[in-house]
Amino acid sequence: MDLSQDVLNLRNFLDNVATISKKYEEIAKITGENFNVFKILRLTTNEVRTHSAFIAELLDPKGCHDQGDVFLRLFVVKLKLAEIDYTSAKVEIEKYIGTVSENYDEGGRIDIIVTDGCGRAIIIENKIYAEDQKNQILRYHNYGEEKHKTIFNILYLTLYGSDPSSESLNSRTDIDFKCISYKSDIILWLESCKEKALNHPTLRETLTQYIDLTKYLTNQLTNSKMENEIEKLLGETPDLIKPLAEAHAAYLNMSKKWVAKLLEELNKTKKSVWTIGEYAIHTEFVNDSDGFQFCFWGTKNNNIIHGSESVFSKIRKSLESEKSFNLDDKPVAWVSFDMFKGQNLERISVDEFIEALKSEDDTKNQIIKEAEGFVAEFKRLVF
Repeated sequence: MDLSQDVLNLRNFLDNVATISKKYEEIAKITGENFNVFKILRLTTNEVRTHSAFIAELLDPKGCHDQGDVFLRLFVVKLKLAEIDYTSAKVEIEKYIGTVSENYDEGGRIDIIVTDGCGRAIIIENKIYAEDQKNQILRYHNYGEEKHKTIFNILYLTLYGSDPSSESLNSRTDIDFKCISYKSDIILWLESCKEKALNHPTLRETLTQYIDLTKYLTNQLTNSKMENEIEKLLGETPDLIKPLAEAHAAYLNMSKKWVAKLLEELNKTKKSVWTIGEYAIHTEFVNDSDGFQFCFWGTKNNNIIHGSESVFSKIRKSLESEKSFNLDDKPVAWVSFDMFKGQNLERISVDEFIEALKSEDDTKNQIIKEAEGFVAEFKRLVF
């Protein structure tokens, strides 16, 4: 079959990119760049245990980094925030500010908050993939006004600097907040922190690991030399930019279809795990903002039951002690798979997608086997 010149040019270009990529893969193996402790421990997207905890520790003048208020000062300067009293600064994560009120205008938990002895505060809402909660920014704004008068900053931190939803703001336009991103603001701050840590090897390399993780999450090449080589190659063949963009769009569409197909096939056998009289426990595979997960929910006389019911409450307690599990106030319990590290399937890396695509049946069978293991363990815990 004859190929058009455009297709041939594109294929040659991609062959050259593959050669460059392979070269830097070999370099990464030699230098150990592929070793990232956050990825190995499957803490890639965990907002509380990984990102909030790490950022808060760096911001804390009493943090185990032993650099005093250096990193906090850099953060304030880089983000052009109002000065605070560094000598009295205190940092907290998941700060409980009360039960969420009936009309959702107060209460909740603040991801990261920095306060000082003068009544000033920096409030950070940290979003990796989780969706906004109802009136979330409004509640933090109201808390800031009550506890810190007008001397506080609200930072809405996302991967790419996205705006909060209108639901989070309660459609208010008078709330003062600043959108910041991991892709730009956090990485620039971390690079500055790393410069200050040049004489502290363990701290410096830990910062490097976290910077690499942040670049991975924001789809940035961690190897700038490889990126420059590919950019130069593309600059020499500008006619290929459009077909490359089209190829990228086709890849995204292909991956979405694969995810939809996988979920459909996995859920074909969806059924109750067990029934006792009027009670039943059901299961389903889902892929949403919380990741790729295996859901459990209970019914009583075919109606969904909540955690207050004794039978389902017993299961929830067992799940909480044995597996990663979201409590909240929802009737559905879920666990994350070891495969894909609990992340949303539409956000898996290209390498992970290629591997899953190559061995589609093996991937599906591994997921089913792991799910069956969950079911067997839950039955053992409950009975």
